[in-house]
Amino acid sequence: MGSIDSAISRIPHIEEKIDMVLTLLKENQYQELPEWIDLKTACEYKGVNYETVRDRPDLQPDRSKRRKVSGKWMWPRDVIIEWIKKTDDDLGYKPEPKHAKLKVAG
Repeated sequence: MGSIDSAISRIPHIEEKIDMVLTLLKENQYQELPEWIDLKTACEYKGVNYETVRDRPDLQPDRSKRRKVSGKWMWPRDVIIEWIKKTDDDLGYKPEPKHAKLKVAG
């Protein structure tokens, strides 16, 4: 049982190392992003539904920083990186219950 206890006691240290490696990987992956990014591409990077974000300005990256580039609304890379890191709670996103608008037949 001693080796199991030893392994269990090292789990928090191992988790800390994994978190550090994942953070470094994420930071390095962002270096490859283009200088200006449109909303659809930003949503793909963040892994969120484009239509939802498009229709909800409160969920979009900082709108004061967007600019028209080649006829499209674009955001600078640093704004998108910060937006990608934000959680649903940070953005104030509260999904509607799927059945909220259903009417009971009767």
